[in-house]
Amino acid sequence: MRDAGGLAGCLHPLQTFPSREPAPERLAGAWCGVEGDGSLEETLRGMVTAMVARPFSLAGVDRATYHAAAVFASNFVVALMAAAGRAWEAAGLPGELAREALAPLLLASASNAAALPSLAALSGPVARGDAGTVAGHLAALEAEPELRALYVELTRELLRFAPTDLAARGVLLELLG
Repeated sequence: MRDAGGLAGCLHPLQTFPSREPAPERLAGAWCGVEGDGSLEETLRGMVTAMVARPFSLAGVDRATYHAAAVFASNFVVALMAAAGRAWEAAGLPGELAREALAPLLLASASNAAALPSLAALSGPVARGDAGTVAGHLAALEAEPELRALYVELTRELLRFAPTDLAARGVLLELLG
């Protein structure tokens, strides 16, 4: 394309589009990564602004890592909700209630994560340094090895920033193996 005199560019909205139906209203307020040769970047920024979205530059950015960050914030939330549904059913609760019952918790947590620094948004046993509850979760998930492994990895990630005191952190890390 460049060899023929064209300009290359990228416009990547940080927004979900789960349907194949057009949904331009979803772009309002969304951040959009842009990069382009010459004047194209300014044209892309103008397009983003016209959509009432917020542009930022992708120039010099490792796009694969950037996109992985977007997957963590979007696709993996869906995976976590599916895992929560599996744990809900493993607990003996009716599967058809899982999404409806867990959605308010997911939405409140997402709202906290969007509005607050990670440390301030965190609640639950890791935030409290409650090794007994974590041990109970790990024991309960023995029958679901994939869910247990996911729980362990996510708990390790929480321990990267959780306010847990050093003694509790050590106990938690030991529990996680």
